[in-house]
Amino acid sequence: MRHAALLVSLSLSALACVPGSEPISDEDTSESEKPFTSAQATLVTFEFDGMLTAPWQSNTTKLIKDQLFYTVGQLNAHHSVGRLDKVVITNVKKEANGDGWMRVSYHAALPVGWGDDDIPETFELTLPRKIGPQSLASFTTSYGPTCSDDPAHVTSGNFWYHFRPATEGCTFDPERVSTAVATVKVSSANTSGKFPEYDKVWEDGALRVVAVFGKYDDYATDPSDAGIRAYNELVDAVGSGLGAGFATSPAELPASPGVSAPDVTFAGQIDGRDVIINALLIDSPKVASAAFDARYGELTKQADIVIYNGHAGLGANVKALASKGKFTKGRYTVFFFNGCDTFAYLDNQLPSRFAALNPDDPSGTKYLDVATNLMPAYFNSMPDASLAFVDALAHPAQPKTYQQIFASVDDEQVVVVTGEEDNVFSPEPEAFDGIDATGALGRGQSKAFETPMLAAGTYEVKLSETKPSAAGDVDLYVGVGYAPTTSTYDFRPYLYGSNESVTVTLAQPSKIFVMLRGYEDAPVAQSKYRLTVD
Repeated sequence: MRHAALLVSLSLSALACVPGSEPISDEDTSESEKPFTSAQATLVTFEFDGMLTAPWQSNTTKLIKDQLFYTVGQLNAHHSVGRLDKVVITNVKKEANGDGWMRVSYHAALPVGWGDDDIPETFELTLPRKIGPQSLASFTTSYGPTCSDDPAHVTSGNFWYHFRPATEGCTFDPERVSTAVATVKVSSANTSGKFPEYDKVWEDGALRVVAVFGKYDDYATDPSDAGIRAYNELVDAVGSGLGAGFATSPAELPASPGVSAPDVTFAGQIDGRDVIINALLIDSPKVASAAFDARYGELTKQADIVIYNGHAGLGANVKALASKGKFTKGRYTVFFFNGCDTFAYLDNQLPSRFAALNPDDPSGTKYLDVATNLMPAYFNSMPDASLAFVDALAHPAQPKTYQQIFASVDDEQVVVVTGEEDNVFSPEPEAFDGIDATGALGRGQSKAFETPMLAAGTYEVKLSETKPSAAGDVDLYVGVGYAPTTSTYDFRPYLYGSNESVTVTLAQPSKIFVMLRGYEDAPVAQSKYRLTVD
């Protein structure tokens, strides 16, 4: 399973997060989670029994979801977040208190993208007990200053995003919170070694990219605005790198195009293949103009990848953009919503639109993959994140798995992709005569190995000690389709000494990556090893 250790410094001046709007709720609670690929995170399910109180009303689902929004902040503290639109709520019971209020109990199964080092067996959730505008405003007044990651920016509309109940000095009146101990189980929906559908991307002989950048502040014009600056950096990076020598529209680009040139097209060839990149600068999807909607609609008809870089708007911008655009029957598209916690705000809108368009795709995933973030995204890393996707798709002769693509994106974001479970593209396997290597590693030293593209089948990765026997300690890490690290891997035996092995079964052609690392407290200065892959 995949793990990740991240250290995140939250700065609202640099993050694609908007602190002042209300969360966007979704009443559909019947959907199960989608399969899931990440180079850093693991999809798990939190199951727990919850409870809240509220003035008597019939819409218990909205009350429960309003309470569950407070999982976002506390899970972010563990580099994780839940897929709120996919929570399954059952066994809902409500009882009158006799004073116009009611007590609501329920059972929840919440899909969570878990990005921290170790997956716990249980996790204690702390949630506000009284749910309602006045009650939550009072809760914010009482606990916002001591139980958040950024007290200066906390409001009753965003406290759930900044909520950090484990913060030192944060204590609660037990009557004002509801605690639930969730059991944590790894989902069977995790995948590894999946590729974008390169053959579908290139079936018309061209790669078409739509990269949308939202401003940090709506209606800003100053080049210092973080969103405008990120847009300018992307245009400059394409013109001087990937798209060097491409024709542009407008033909003459200013050094910092910004609001003077908010719609730039690059057109040229890479390795003899046509590539068209459209970069658009807007205020934000939720306030975008009719002119943008029309332009975006025309571009998305033929787009192979659509990238949104900007504020998630606590879900508002994600949902607004998902409702826009026009798509073509049978055309495969990758989306990347590159904003804060976009995994939490993704809903079934895009898959439903693709399913309605394609009778052979009832799940809406055959022609659609969607990448999102578990954590906040920084404006200054957005140009590189966009280019990581574009560069990968622009070189089909050297196809990359999603995990390899994500390795080129700022790892503080913890990027994941859903909808990839039915992807069938796989490169042609290469001849493989096995790996048989010997050597020695000092404490803390590492050495990497990788196979060529292997055919589907079962492979044995075996590490053994060489003379002197039982003297050293080398650790084995294995990744399918991506290079493992000490915190990101698919297999690690966790055994004492250097005798370790794993069996890897490939359902489709893929590379196997191996890292050997000398244990920091190995009993000898140099640990000798032999590695075989057959």
